[in-house]
Amino acid sequence: MANKYIKIPILNDQYFVIFVSGKQNRVQKILKKFHYPDYDDPDVIGRFEKSQGITFLRDECHPVIAMPAPPLEPAEIATLAHEAVHGVGYIFEHIGERLDGEAFAHSIGAVVRTVLQQQAQQVGKK
Repeated sequence: MANKYIKIPILNDQYFVIFVSGKQNRVQKILKKFHYPDYDDPDVIGRFEKSQGITFLRDECHPVIAMPAPPLEPAEIATLAHEAVHGVGYIFEHIGERLDGEAFAHSIGAVVRTVLQQQAQQVGKK
């Protein structure tokens, strides 16, 4: 993706999920930008390098979904949805909201839809 990251609001502009795709150095830059204290920890980055996607979660930090490449294939889109559940779930638990209602389901949809729409716009610019 040409953009360095995508910021997806959840419920309002106070809470959001960050999506980033690319290599380790890009992911580390985004984690640092959003104040992750262990952004350069080899164990943390090692988990990313071995995964199809991962959600970074830390107290007082916005969830960051990282994937090695933008999701194009059905399995990659499924990984994005899976990671969105972790990111949105973290926010909902933080605010004391239920994880089984329409707001939760729509929030997962917002993450997937926003990432795929932005990706489609980037492809259209090439």
